[in-house]
Amino acid sequence: MKFAHNDTFPYPFVDEIFHDEDGVGYALRMAQANALSFHQLATFLASPGHCYLPYCSAPALGFMFGGTPEFIARALVRRHFEAGITVADFAEHRFSRPKHVRQSRPQICPFCLLERGHARASWSVTMMCCCTEHKVCLIDQCACGRSISWRRRSLLVCECGRSLGDTTPVHLATKGALAICSQIEYLLGPAHFRLHSSLDSDLAIFDDVSVDTFLRVVWALGHSPCQSRRGTQHILHAIPTPSEAMLTADEAYNRIKHLLSRRNVASLHRWTHQLISIHEEAVTLPDQRLLSSILARITPRPPVARRIDRNGPVQSSLFEE
Repeated sequence: MKFAHNDTFPYPFVDEIFHDEDGVGYALRMAQANALSFHQLATFLASPGHCYLPYCSAPALGFMFGGTPEFIARALVRRHFEAGITVADFAEHRFSRPKHVRQSRPQICPFCLLERGHARASWSVTMMCCCTEHKVCLIDQCACGRSISWRRRSLLVCECGRSLGDTTPVHLATKGALAICSQIEYLLGPAHFRLHSSLDSDLAIFDDVSVDTFLRVVWALGHSPCQSRRGTQHILHAIPTPSEAMLTADEAYNRIKHLLSRRNVASLHRWTHQLISIHEEAVTLPDQRLLSSILARITPRPPVARRIDRNGPVQSSLFEE
Protein backbone atom coordinates (compact mmCIF):
# COMPACT_ATOMS: atom_id res chain seq x y z
CA MET A 1 0.00 0.00 0.00
CA LYS A 2 1.42 3.40 -1.01
CA PHE A 3 0.61 6.81 0.38
CA ALA A 4 1.70 10.34 -0.44
CA HIS A 5 4.38 10.43 2.28
CA ASN A 6 7.14 7.96 3.02
CA ASP A 7 6.51 8.31 6.75
CA THR A 8 3.17 6.45 6.57
CA PHE A 9 4.19 2.96 7.56
CA PRO A 10 2.86 0.59 10.26
CA TYR A 11 3.82 1.70 13.75
CA PRO A 12 4.55 -0.70 16.65
CA PHE A 13 1.65 0.27 18.91
CA VAL A 14 -1.69 -0.40 17.22
CA ASP A 15 -5.29 -0.37 18.37
CA GLU A 16 -8.83 -0.28 16.96
CA ILE A 17 -10.84 2.92 17.20
CA PHE A 18 -13.52 2.81 19.91
CA HIS A 19 -17.13 2.79 18.72
CA ASP A 20 -17.76 6.21 20.32
CA GLU A 21 -14.33 7.73 19.64
CA ASP A 22 -13.61 10.81 17.57
CA GLY A 23 -11.47 10.14 14.51
CA VAL A 24 -8.99 12.96 15.16
CA GLY A 25 -8.94 12.01 18.84
CA TYR A 26 -8.05 8.46 17.80
CA ALA A 27 -5.17 9.79 15.71
CA LEU A 28 -3.88 11.88 18.63
CA ARG A 29 -4.19 8.93 21.03
CA MET A 30 -2.24 6.64 18.71
CA ALA A 31 0.34 9.31 17.88
CA GLN A 32 1.01 9.70 21.60
CA ALA A 33 1.38 5.93 21.99
CA ASN A 34 3.95 5.87 19.18
CA ALA A 35 5.92 8.95 20.32
CA LEU A 36 4.68 11.11 17.45
CA SER A 37 3.54 14.70 17.74
CA PHE A 38 0.32 15.89 16.14
CA HIS A 39 2.45 18.29 14.09
CA GLN A 40 4.31 15.32 12.59
CA LEU A 41 1.05 13.48 11.94
CA ALA A 42 -0.52 16.52 10.25
CA THR A 43 2.63 16.98 8.15
CA PHE A 44 2.45 13.36 7.01
CA LEU A 45 -1.27 13.33 6.19
CA ALA A 46 -2.31 16.92 5.43
CA SER A 47 -0.02 19.94 5.87
CA PRO A 48 2.29 21.20 8.65
CA GLY A 49 -0.23 23.83 9.77
CA HIS A 50 -3.36 21.65 9.79
CA CYS A 51 -5.34 21.78 13.06
CA TYR A 52 -7.31 18.60 12.28
CA LEU A 53 -7.03 15.59 9.99
CA PRO A 54 -9.14 15.43 6.82
CA TYR A 55 -11.58 12.69 5.94
CA CYS A 56 -9.26 11.37 3.22
CA SER A 57 -6.61 10.45 5.82
CA ALA A 58 -8.67 7.50 7.15
CA PRO A 59 -6.94 4.78 5.04
CA ALA A 60 -3.50 6.02 6.03
CA LEU A 61 -4.46 6.18 9.72
CA GLY A 62 -5.75 2.61 9.55
CA PHE A 63 -2.53 1.48 7.86
CA MET A 64 -0.35 3.24 10.44
CA PHE A 65 -2.22 2.40 13.64
CA GLY A 66 -4.20 -0.76 12.91
CA GLY A 67 -7.72 0.64 12.99
CA THR A 68 -10.44 -0.25 10.48
CA PRO A 69 -10.43 2.51 7.82
CA GLU A 70 -14.24 2.45 7.47
CA PHE A 71 -14.70 2.97 11.23
CA ILE A 72 -12.12 5.78 11.27
CA ALA A 73 -13.70 7.47 8.23
CA ARG A 74 -17.16 7.71 9.81
CA ALA A 75 -15.56 9.34 12.89
CA LEU A 76 -13.96 12.08 10.75
CA VAL A 77 -15.83 15.11 9.41
CA ARG A 78 -16.33 15.17 5.65
CA ARG A 79 -17.32 18.55 4.24
CA HIS A 80 -18.54 18.81 0.67
CA PHE A 81 -20.88 20.76 -1.60
CA GLU A 82 -24.41 19.55 -2.19
CA ALA A 83 -27.09 21.51 -4.07
CA GLY A 84 -24.94 24.62 -3.92
CA ILE A 85 -24.30 24.61 -0.15
CA THR A 86 -21.62 23.16 2.11
CA VAL A 87 -22.77 20.19 4.18
CA ALA A 88 -20.93 17.93 6.60
CA ASP A 89 -21.09 14.16 7.06
CA PHE A 90 -20.09 12.85 10.46
CA ALA A 91 -20.86 9.68 12.45
CA GLU A 92 -23.09 8.47 9.57
CA HIS A 93 -25.28 11.58 9.82
CA ARG A 94 -25.73 14.54 7.49
CA PHE A 95 -25.42 18.08 8.90
CA SER A 96 -26.84 20.75 6.61
CA ARG A 97 -25.13 23.49 8.64
CA PRO A 98 -21.36 22.92 9.08
CA LYS A 99 -21.45 25.16 12.18
CA HIS A 100 -23.11 22.25 13.98
CA VAL A 101 -19.82 20.30 13.88
CA ARG A 102 -16.64 21.45 15.65
CA GLN A 103 -14.01 20.11 13.26
CA SER A 104 -11.00 22.16 14.33
CA ARG A 105 -12.10 23.53 17.73
CA PRO A 106 -12.47 20.51 20.05
CA GLN A 107 -14.25 20.52 23.39
CA ILE A 108 -13.68 17.90 26.08
CA CYS A 109 -14.84 16.49 29.38
CA PRO A 110 -11.60 16.12 31.38
CA PHE A 111 -13.18 13.52 33.67
CA CYS A 112 -14.05 11.28 30.69
CA LEU A 113 -10.52 11.63 29.33
CA LEU A 114 -9.08 10.66 32.71
CA GLU A 115 -11.40 7.65 33.10
CA ARG A 116 -11.69 6.39 29.50
CA GLY A 117 -8.55 7.64 27.78
CA HIS A 118 -10.23 8.65 24.51
CA ALA A 119 -12.12 11.61 23.07
CA ARG A 120 -15.79 10.97 22.33
CA ALA A 121 -17.14 11.60 18.85
CA SER A 122 -20.25 13.28 20.26
CA TRP A 123 -18.08 16.13 21.57
CA SER A 124 -17.54 17.24 17.98
CA VAL A 125 -21.22 18.23 17.74
CA THR A 126 -21.44 21.92 18.63
CA MET A 127 -24.62 21.73 20.74
CA MET A 128 -23.27 18.70 22.63
CA CYS A 129 -22.09 21.12 25.29
CA CYS A 130 -22.43 18.94 28.40
CA CYS A 131 -21.20 15.58 29.63
CA THR A 132 -24.34 13.62 30.48
CA GLU A 133 -22.29 11.20 32.59
CA HIS A 134 -20.53 13.71 34.87
CA LYS A 135 -23.22 16.44 34.58
CA VAL A 136 -20.72 19.19 33.78
CA CYS A 137 -20.29 21.68 30.95
CA LEU A 138 -17.57 20.68 28.48
CA ILE A 139 -14.50 22.89 28.20
CA ASP A 140 -12.70 24.27 25.14
CA GLN A 141 -10.05 26.30 26.92
CA CYS A 142 -7.08 25.51 29.14
CA ALA A 143 -6.43 27.36 32.37
CA CYS A 144 -3.55 29.08 30.58
CA GLY A 145 -6.07 30.86 28.36
CA ARG A 146 -5.32 28.91 25.17
CA SER A 147 -8.17 27.39 23.21
CA ILE A 148 -7.93 23.61 23.29
CA SER A 149 -6.58 22.32 19.98
CA TRP A 150 -5.96 18.93 18.46
CA ARG A 151 -2.37 20.16 18.06
CA ARG A 152 -1.55 19.51 21.70
CA ARG A 153 0.99 17.32 23.44
CA SER A 154 -1.50 14.57 24.25
CA LEU A 155 -5.20 14.09 24.89
CA LEU A 156 -4.86 15.41 28.44
CA VAL A 157 -1.98 17.88 28.09
CA CYS A 158 -2.28 21.37 26.64
CA GLU A 159 0.34 22.95 24.38
CA CYS A 160 1.47 24.89 27.45
CA GLY A 161 2.26 21.64 29.29
CA ARG A 162 -0.56 21.81 31.82
CA SER A 163 -2.84 18.87 32.45
CA LEU A 164 -6.35 19.64 31.23
CA GLY A 165 -7.72 17.35 33.91
CA ASP A 166 -6.01 19.05 36.85
CA THR A 167 -5.95 22.76 36.14
CA THR A 168 -9.09 23.60 34.17
CA PRO A 169 -12.21 24.67 36.12
CA VAL A 170 -15.50 23.03 35.17
CA HIS A 171 -19.06 24.18 35.75
CA LEU A 172 -22.19 22.19 36.54
CA ALA A 173 -24.51 21.71 33.57
CA THR A 174 -28.05 23.02 33.60
CA LYS A 175 -31.03 20.66 33.60
CA GLY A 176 -32.30 21.81 30.21
CA ALA A 177 -28.92 21.55 28.50
CA LEU A 178 -28.39 18.06 29.92
CA ALA A 179 -31.76 16.96 28.53
CA ILE A 180 -30.90 18.40 25.09
CA CYS A 181 -27.48 16.70 25.11
CA SER A 182 -29.02 13.40 26.18
CA GLN A 183 -31.37 13.59 23.19
CA ILE A 184 -28.45 14.39 20.87
CA GLU A 185 -26.61 11.29 22.11
CA TYR A 186 -29.72 9.22 21.46
CA LEU A 187 -30.12 10.53 17.91
CA LEU A 188 -26.43 10.06 17.11
CA GLY A 189 -26.55 6.36 17.97
CA PRO A 190 -27.32 3.68 15.37
CA ALA A 191 -31.06 3.02 15.18
CA HIS A 192 -30.74 -0.65 16.15
CA PHE A 193 -28.64 0.16 19.24
CA ARG A 194 -30.70 3.04 20.61
CA LEU A 195 -31.78 2.92 24.23
CA HIS A 196 -33.64 6.06 25.15
CA SER A 197 -31.97 7.78 28.07
CA SER A 198 -33.31 11.32 27.85
CA LEU A 199 -33.49 13.18 31.14
CA ASP A 200 -36.90 14.47 30.09
CA SER A 201 -39.54 12.29 28.42
CA ASP A 202 -41.10 15.29 26.66
CA LEU A 203 -38.17 15.32 24.24
CA ALA A 204 -39.29 11.89 23.03
CA ILE A 205 -41.33 13.73 20.36
CA PHE A 206 -37.97 14.15 18.61
CA ASP A 207 -37.08 10.44 18.69
CA ASP A 208 -37.78 9.86 15.00
CA VAL A 209 -36.32 13.05 13.53
CA SER A 210 -32.83 13.44 12.12
CA VAL A 211 -30.16 14.82 14.40
CA ASP A 212 -29.71 17.64 11.88
CA THR A 213 -33.33 18.79 12.23
CA PHE A 214 -33.21 18.50 16.02
CA LEU A 215 -30.06 20.64 16.18
CA ARG A 216 -31.58 23.25 13.87
CA VAL A 217 -34.74 23.45 16.00
CA VAL A 218 -32.67 23.78 19.18
CA TRP A 219 -30.44 26.42 17.57
CA ALA A 220 -33.47 28.40 16.34
CA LEU A 221 -35.48 28.26 19.57
CA GLY A 222 -32.41 28.93 21.69
CA HIS A 223 -31.76 32.31 20.09
CA SER A 224 -33.90 35.42 20.07
CA PRO A 225 -35.26 36.01 16.54
CA CYS A 226 -34.54 39.74 16.86
CA GLN A 227 -30.78 39.04 16.86
CA SER A 228 -30.71 38.53 13.10
CA ARG A 229 -32.47 41.87 12.57
CA ARG A 230 -30.14 44.03 14.65
CA GLY A 231 -26.83 43.62 12.90
CA THR A 232 -25.72 40.66 15.03
CA GLN A 233 -26.43 37.88 12.56
CA HIS A 234 -22.74 36.95 12.46
CA ILE A 235 -23.03 35.79 16.08
CA LEU A 236 -25.56 33.13 15.05
CA HIS A 237 -23.14 31.72 12.48
CA ALA A 238 -20.09 31.57 14.80
CA ILE A 239 -19.05 28.46 16.71
CA PRO A 240 -20.13 29.17 20.32
CA THR A 241 -18.15 28.23 23.38
CA PRO A 242 -19.55 25.31 25.41
CA SER A 243 -20.94 27.71 28.02
CA GLU A 244 -22.65 29.78 25.29
CA ALA A 245 -24.03 26.60 23.72
CA MET A 246 -25.30 25.50 27.15
CA LEU A 247 -27.25 28.74 27.53
CA THR A 248 -28.70 28.28 24.03
CA ALA A 249 -29.66 24.65 24.74
CA ASP A 250 -31.22 25.57 28.07
CA GLU A 251 -33.28 28.36 26.49
CA ALA A 252 -34.42 26.03 23.71
CA TYR A 253 -35.40 23.39 26.27
CA ASN A 254 -37.53 25.90 28.18
CA ARG A 255 -39.30 26.99 24.98
CA ILE A 256 -39.94 23.38 23.95
CA LYS A 257 -41.47 22.74 27.38
CA HIS A 258 -43.56 25.87 26.95
CA LEU A 259 -44.69 24.62 23.54
CA LEU A 260 -45.83 21.32 25.06
CA SER A 261 -47.57 22.97 28.00
CA ARG A 262 -50.48 24.21 25.79
CA ARG A 263 -50.37 27.57 27.59
CA ASN A 264 -50.13 30.69 25.44
CA VAL A 265 -48.12 28.98 22.70
CA ALA A 266 -48.97 31.87 20.40
CA SER A 267 -46.20 33.75 22.21
CA LEU A 268 -43.76 31.59 20.24
CA HIS A 269 -44.90 33.04 16.91
CA ARG A 270 -41.66 35.04 16.73
CA TRP A 271 -39.86 31.82 15.81
CA THR A 272 -42.26 30.98 12.97
CA HIS A 273 -39.93 32.24 10.23
CA GLN A 274 -37.00 30.09 11.39
CA LEU A 275 -39.19 27.01 11.84
CA ILE A 276 -40.77 27.42 8.40
CA SER A 277 -37.27 27.60 6.90
CA ILE A 278 -36.33 24.31 8.62
CA HIS A 279 -39.62 22.76 7.49
CA GLU A 280 -39.00 23.74 3.86
CA GLU A 281 -35.58 22.10 3.87
CA ALA A 282 -36.66 18.91 5.68
CA VAL A 283 -36.22 15.82 3.50
CA THR A 284 -37.74 13.06 5.63
CA LEU A 285 -41.38 12.48 6.53
CA PRO A 286 -40.77 12.40 10.33
CA ASP A 287 -38.90 15.72 10.11
CA GLN A 288 -41.71 17.34 8.12
CA ARG A 289 -44.36 15.92 10.41
CA LEU A 290 -42.68 17.28 13.52
CA LEU A 291 -42.19 20.77 12.08
CA SER A 292 -45.78 20.83 10.77
CA SER A 293 -47.07 19.90 14.22
CA ILE A 294 -45.02 22.59 15.93
CA LEU A 295 -46.07 25.24 13.43
CA ALA A 296 -49.71 24.21 13.71
CA ARG A 297 -49.60 25.16 17.38
CA ILE A 298 -48.03 28.58 16.98
CA THR A 299 -49.46 29.83 13.69
CA PRO A 300 -53.03 29.67 12.33
CA ARG A 301 -51.96 28.65 8.82
CA PRO A 302 -49.07 26.17 9.02
CA PRO A 303 -47.32 25.12 5.79
CA VAL A 304 -48.36 21.91 4.05
CA ALA A 305 -45.70 19.22 4.16
CA ARG A 306 -44.22 18.01 0.90
CA ARG A 307 -45.33 14.49 0.03
CA ILE A 308 -42.46 12.06 0.57
CA ASP A 309 -44.20 8.73 0.06
CA ARG A 310 -47.30 8.61 -2.13
CA ASN A 311 -48.37 5.36 -0.49
CA GLY A 312 -47.57 6.45 3.04
CA PRO A 313 -50.17 6.89 5.78
CA VAL A 314 -51.93 10.16 6.47
CA GLN A 315 -49.98 12.00 9.18
CA SER A 316 -51.77 13.39 12.23
CA SER A 317 -50.38 15.98 14.60
CA LEU A 318 -47.78 14.82 17.09
CA PHE A 319 -49.55 16.88 19.73
CA GLU A 320 -53.00 15.29 19.35
CA GLU A 321 -54.27 13.61 22.49
